[in-house]
Amino acid sequence: MIAVLFSNRSRAAYATEATDRKATYTFTDAWGMPRTWLKGEDAYLAPNAARLLLARCNLKHELIEEAALTTEKLAGLSALLVPNAGHLSAETIARIERWLEDG
Repeated sequence: MIAVLFSNRSRAAYATEATDRKATYTFTDAWGMPRTWLKGEDAYLAPNAARLLLARCNLKHELIEEAALTTEKLAGLSALLVPNAGHLSAETIARIERWLEDG
């Protein structure tokens, strides 16, 4: 199985950074409620793009949230796409490194 790593921690960090830089825009949604989205690179769309690529290549895959990336889950993977590792926890990085070393 192939997996794409999604990190709520990274998404939240990019949202905070974008808000601090005023790299957001607000609009009214279909229900008349204000919504705020991030602009450009801060939008954290890399996991979606990775999934789209895998789907286009007809490769079976799943999205795994960082908190659910256990040693057992890694053991069942043939490949792991990490589209953005900028804010992964040290524990997650160490777990992935051990998985790579084990081959």
